[in-house]
Amino acid sequence: MIKLVDGERIDKTGFSDIKVIQNPKEFCYGIDAVLLSAFASGETGASIDKNKISHIADLGTGNGIIPFILSHKTDAKYILGVEKQKSSYDRAIRALEENNLSVVEFINSDILELHSNNIGKFDVVTSNPPYKKIG
Repeated sequence: MIKLVDGERIDKTGFSDIKVIQNPKEFCYGIDAVLLSAFASGETGASIDKNKISHIADLGTGNGIIPFILSHKTDAKYILGVEKQKSSYDRAIRALEENNLSVVEFINSDILELHSNNIGKFDVVTSNPPYKKIG
């Protein structure tokens, strides 16, 4: 059973039985994450050989939606999500425990400090920058 913090909800992603924890006051994923995942997995005309994707990194992973979708769309052996914000990282970790995806891992780190974490090499790197309201 997933433990929720105030304001959080559990959503089904539509990809297998994968669920994600979201907080509408902070961030909820949208179609952009789904489209980016389709592109990164080679489904939408990207010059990526889907069968050669072994290691994937998602920088600024938020609640982990892109690694979760890519775990469904690819046969990657390892998918790393990197998230700086502790609250988003915690949601990703709790959802990962519920989804039981052994190929996915999350780390709580600033992407500018990744060189010191020795995270390895990746075939595909994704990033879906956050949106900010103007004004």
